[in-house]
Amino acid sequence: MEQMTKFNEYGMSNILNKDGTVNYYGKILPSEEANQYFDLLMQNVLWQKDEVIIFGKHSTTKRKVAWYDDS
Repeated sequence: MEQMTKFNEYGMSNILNKDGTVNYYGKILPSEEANQYFDLLMQNVLWQKDEVIIFGKHSTTKRKVAWYDDS
């Protein structure tokens, strides 16, 4: 509950104009701290290119994804 209070302090706005909701909370971390978390994720998570099958053709995208599981 404390986390939601922190977000609400900054205010939020729905940035999706129709068919859903996307809330933008603005900056919630200082840039330096956010960059540290980003670097940790890039170095310690096994990133792989996403794979899709479209019209029966297998393709590898430029987008990288990661799977994380607590177990």
